[in-house]
Amino acid sequence: MLGIGISIRLIKQNANAFKKINFIFYGTILLGMFTVYLKPSLHTYIVDLIEKDLQSTSVGRYVARMYDEGHLYRAAASTFAVNVLVGSLLTVTLPSFIIPYSGLGLILYRTFLWGCFIAPPEKKAMIEAIPHFITLIIEGQAYVVAALPVLLHGRQSKVLYQTGGVKAWLRDGLGLHARALPLVCAILFFAGIWEAYEVIHLLPPSAKKYGH
Repeated sequence: MLGIGISIRLIKQNANAFKKINFIFYGTILLGMFTVYLKPSLHTYIVDLIEKDLQSTSVGRYVARMYDEGHLYRAAASTFAVNVLVGSLLTVTLPSFIIPYSGLGLILYRTFLWGCFIAPPEKKAMIEAIPHFITLIIEGQAYVVAALPVLLHGRQSKVLYQTGGVKAWLRDGLGLHARALPLVCAILFFAGIWEAYEVIHLLPPSAKKYGH
């Protein structure tokens, strides 16, 4: 709880930046959905692309199998692990230590794909996928929190380089990300449980491709 409190204080201290990231993040999802509305064939392409990517690794195949076989707790645990390691640390945090701000670009690219992925052109399929929209709202908050230190660190990079060099830049960045990480993990923990439950128990078979 202490760690989560530290994360919340970071958000309160940078409330305007946090609001802007939220607006851009969810706005990008809506942009993806609107793009599919204009070009419905894009949805099929994105779904196939994501399915192929999921099946291209042993980890992806394992996660998919846990969902397909209805293993709720294993599906939730594997979803949590993948989202923390891949979705947050490798996609948002690590790239930003190589190129400042790059994590923001990568997460927005992924967010745009989300919008394309969850916006099936058929009205019935859209209604069936509603439980998964809740997953994206919850999970999305974790990535917004993870993106906040990327923005803050990027803003300070020039000054840190000039005053303290690389060590100061790394120390400040690691400190910011460490403050955000507890809340990121907490949100992704609950998101993983909800996603496993809704995909296994709530989504009809025709809509399960929108989960995991």
